[in-house]
Amino acid sequence: MKMDIFFGNLFWGVLLILIGASIILKGMGINFPFVKTFIAIVIILFGIKLLVGSHNVKYFKSKKIHTVRVAGNSREYTTVFSSNITDLSDLKDTTKDMEITVVFGSSVVRLPNNIDYDIEPTAVFGTVNLPSRMYKDNVVPNPDKRIVYIEATAVFGRLDFVFVDPIVSDSTEFNVSRSDADTDF
Repeated sequence: MKMDIFFGNLFWGVLLILIGASIILKGMGINFPFVKTFIAIVIILFGIKLLVGSHNVKYFKSKKIHTVRVAGNSREYTTVFSSNITDLSDLKDTTKDMEITVVFGSSVVRLPNNIDYDIEPTAVFGTVNLPSRMYKDNVVPNPDKRIVYIEATAVFGRLDFVFVDPIVSDSTEFNVSRSDADTDF
């Protein structure tokens, strides 16, 4: 709750009126309990403000989702207090291991479906949704193909992984495999 009652026009108006009235009354020989009256008026105004509430309360609800197109050698992707789509569809199998973290938010990570992944999920009061196809310990790895290790952490948030067709050109369209995507992003 904003305390603009102490710095708004009403506060200063009442203060100036009481100061002026006390100066006039003192000039007439009448003692006026200025401090007690001022404190009483401030308490009354504070009580009215609590009862009536604020008329300019603004609720913020964002439906906008940010899409982050990633290129380069970044190894850490973090989403805090927001929602986004992290597009890693141009990821190569030579990519170093990476870390993806979501705190009080949600994120959809788009991974190319031509690479094997070992995703290590950690959720603290949140969820990490993994795609149906990824590297498992009981599968014999192909020595010619590198496995990309991803450490995925969601703290009070949601982290979804979906497979997409790898990007061949600089196209901005994404082809999400609906069998692996259980979200409406």
